Amino acid sequence: VSGQTTVCQGQTVSLSANLGDTYQWYQDGNPISGATSQNYSATVTGAYSVEVTNSGGCSGVSSPVNITVNLNPTVNTTPSGSAFVCPGTGLIITASQSSTYQWKLNGNNITAATSQTYIATAAGSYSVSVIDLFGCSATSAAVVLTEQCPPAFTLNFDGVNDHVNLGM
Repeated sequence: VSGQTTVCQGQTVSLSANLGDTYQWYQDGNPISGATSQNYSATVTGAYSVEVTNSGGCSGVSSPVNITVNLNPTVNTTPSGSAFVCPGTGLIITASQSSTYQWKLNGNNITAATSQTYIATAAGSYSVSVIDLFGCSATSAAVVLTEQCPPAFTLNFDGVNDHVNLGM
């Protein structure tokens, strides 16, 4: 084994056999179709071994090596998609549970924004990158904030007919 035996989805573990003439790699005791080279890159969880045969017809099978490929986390935000923020106020964006967080504005890290929630105060494209307990990472889809305030309302009491008028 070259490197770690536990990796994240999308990464590989490099396996290498002793010098021989023919090779057959196995996952969980089953031959891997087409895996007949001295080296093999494991991409899924399993117990890997290799059978090496020399020119004299002698062969041997290695002890299995357990490889673990952890799934990458999924990260979602609330709100998601698009939202509005009024200048001078903020909108709380919350990420799904993970171990570490890094919020981004327009693809750039926001300094010290490393909590599960972030209060966005300006228009832009917000996302969050997370790393789980296994060291695997993911980035959320962007939440696109537009500056827009709700219409202002005023209450007018006419004092004569006991009516309240809403003005915009």
